[in-house]
Amino acid sequence: MVCSVIIVDFARCMSFRQRKKIVESLVIATQLSVSDRLKSAISFISSKLASQKGNTMFRFLFTAVTVFFCIPATVCAKDIIIEMKNNGIDGVMVFEPSYIKARPGDRIIFKPTDKGHNAETIPAFYPKGATPLRGAINKEIVFTTKLQGLYGIRCLPHFGMGMIALIQIGSVKSADVDAAKAVKLPPLAKKRMIAAIARIR
Repeated sequence: MVCSVIIVDFARCMSFRQRKKIVESLVIATQLSVSDRLKSAISFISSKLASQKGNTMFRFLFTAVTVFFCIPATVCAKDIIIEMKNNGIDGVMVFEPSYIKARPGDRIIFKPTDKGHNAETIPAFYPKGATPLRGAINKEIVFTTKLQGLYGIRCLPHFGMGMIALIQIGSVKSADVDAAKAVKLPPLAKKRMIAAIARIR
């Protein structure tokens, strides 16, 4: 409600060009996390204050920053599908893709494309405080979290055959990467996990 009042008040005193600028800012805002929105807003304000003055411009800047924070981060959440397959790019018994980078709040959907698989977190291979994932055999399961970090995923029946996946939520620290490399896994699962870890960005 507060956002609506501010935006309506803003629209009455802005030129077409300024309103167009706000719409562009809104589009960008829906693609950013709250912290990234703050950085963008500060940069935007600094550039405008350096070149323009006046009451109308200050109203414009205030509205822009308010709008950035009125849009919740979940607005830009998306669905990411990981298939559980008997055969794939990496060989037999695979999650595909085997590595994804998602944002906090994204929905990661594990689909049983082939029968006989499940998806669950590897013990001690997820951030402290996170809720472990445990999917049933042949059942789709949706994984959503706001905790940033690395999540190791396995298919329990085919863990020894290397059926693993790595999910990166947000940004991770070097200590998280080192901890992931240190987790004990069956030989083929370890080989595939190291390859997935190498893709962390």
